[in-house]
Amino acid sequence: MIHVTEEKMFAYIEDELPEDDRLLVEGHIDKCSQCFDSYLDAVDRLNTSYELSPSFTDDIIDVIKEHTPKKAGKARGTLFNYAIASSMTLLLMGSGVFQYVFSTFDDQQFQEQPSITEKLLNETDRWRNDDQRGGVWHE
Repeated sequence: MIHVTEEKMFAYIEDELPEDDRLLVEGHIDKCSQCFDSYLDAVDRLNTSYELSPSFTDDIIDVIKEHTPKKAGKARGTLFNYAIASSMTLLLMGSGVFQYVFSTFDDQQFQEQPSITEKLLNETDRWRNDDQRGGVWHE
């Protein structure tokens, strides 16, 4: 196996290789642990330090603020939504819609029907009984 030379490794790190060579080096580093270790050593030896300007953080925050959409009137929009919801509730209460709904569905009607949980338990019990009798499930 032909390994990546030190000169080529430094050129790769400095992004000075043509696209084809860069892809070959990346592919080789990905497969060869020796060259990967050489790559890590080369990065450590290169010791490139990038100095950030003192205003770097402030500049980034300014750019983020410029590209962040403004949310004007969010509090006003929320207040408006609450006002609409309150108005609709009062309107429905005043017109008797809630009273009609509650009088239509009385407690007795709900007690006559089994709950969803009871239906599920009954159905599961039925399946288990069918299985014990050799009905539905066959192995």
